[in-house]
Parts: sequence; structure tokens; C-alpha cells
Amino acid sequence: MHYGQLTQAGIFREYDYGSDQANIDHYGSKTIPLINLAKIAKVPVAMFVGLQDDLADPTDCRNVKAEVPTLSFYKEYNGMDHSSFGIGKDMGFMNDVIAQLKAHGNNPAEYETFLY
Repeated sequence: MHYGQLTQAGIFREYDYGSDQANIDHYGSKTIPLINLAKIAKVPVAMFVGLQDDLADPTDCRNVKAEVPTLSFYKEYNGMDHSSFGIGKDMGFMNDVIAQLKAHGNNPAEYETFLY
């Protein structure tokens, strides 16, 4: 539902609870707050972008990447859409995932045997 609200509103904001009173109860205001990506201060963020993704459009992703202060990795993958990252035929991007996990203090060695 939140994704649908975002696409309808055309702005990146919190969930709309459907009434002024419900939003006041949750946010203290009837105005739904914007999601401020600049507030991400501690968590490294990696973005894996499918160039044929209709849900997380590559143009939107390019715009968002400039707003994330802790962006540690950004890569666009040709021939991939939103589902490709979960059920795609080519899971080669997982090498980039493993590299990012290692770079940020995680060691997923037990999963490496499943990669190419």
C-alpha cells in the first residue's frame, strides 16, 4: 500500500494513514512527513539497480543515490528487473553483495560456495 501511495503522490514520504486524525495520531500533524534520506548517518547503504526495473526505476535510483550520505556502493545491472535480484537466472550480482558484506565487517564465507 505504501508503494502505491508513493507512486500516486510522486513524492518520497511516510505512510499516509488515510485521514487527518490518523496522521495526527501517528505523526503529530495531518501533514505526512517526507522521508529524509540525508538523516541516514551510520548504516552503509549499497544500491543494486536493475536497468529494466519498473518498480525501482533507474532514473529514480540515480536521483536517490545523491541523497544518501552513507552510500558505499552503487551499481546498475543490465538485463535485470526488480524480480531478477530474487529469482533471476543470473545471480552474478551476489559477488558484489558478498564484497559489500565483507567490506563492512560481515564475513559470509559459508555462502561463497554457492557462487560462481
